[in-house]
Amino acid sequence: MTLGSHTLQRRFPGMQRELRALALKDERIASLYADLIDAEAALLGWEQSPLAVSIERCQEYKALIESLADEVAEALKQHDPR
Repeated sequence: MTLGSHTLQRRFPGMQRELRALALKDERIASLYADLIDAEAALLGWEQSPLAVSIERCQEYKALIESLADEVAEALKQHDPR
């Protein structure tokens, strides 16, 4: 499973197909999704870093990830036909 698939499954359970379909139609969702995956990849790198700044960087990336996930969720709501 790729990091992107894992991100979708964990953050948006049951919505993977919908999110992927929307990302193909909506450049904003595609960009948010890509940024979320990139931020999670960066977090994984910092979590394994022995550098003194790694704790601070991990906190920054965790905050960024939450913000991006919130934006993706809001974008999904805007596209929800219900």
